Amino acid sequence: MEKLRRSAERLITDLWEYRYALIGLALYYVFTRLLRVPFCPMRALTGFPCAGCGLTRAFVDLAGGRITEAAGMNPMAFPVAVLMLYCAWFRYGKGMRIPGLWPLLGALVAGMLIFYGVRMYRFFPERVPYVYTKGSLLEKRLPWYEDWADEVIRSAGEMRG
Repeated sequence: MEKLRRSAERLITDLWEYRYALIGLALYYVFTRLLRVPFCPMRALTGFPCAGCGLTRAFVDLAGGRITEAAGMNPMAFPVAVLMLYCAWFRYGKGMRIPGLWPLLGALVAGMLIFYGVRMYRFFPERVPYVYTKGSLLEKRLPWYEDWADEVIRSAGEMRG
């Protein structure tokens, strides 16, 4: 019971330490819902999907036990989930610093970027979540952006032949 209490204290301490970031994230979420823009900053700005595209939906699928659907949304959800569990185990379970965190994060980011490139090549712009979203901030502000984005989308389809 004492171990559980210490873990809860560490969690409360961490939540308090990052309270401004959490409040900012909550406000950003409300702001994006009110403006009806995508939550992803890259998609909201450019209309193009990012390397983490589909992760939230994949985690929702994982939480619901829909493994195949999660893999279809973004298979990188699995290593992200493993890393999160690894970090939680050391931080809250053992109460110690997370060994090898930065190399693990670096490997995860590198893997996500490589996987992003492969998926963009194979699936953009036909398969969700790798689709273009019309009405981005750049599209609204730069007169030439919509034509340029259409050309990128057309070229992506031709590249795969």
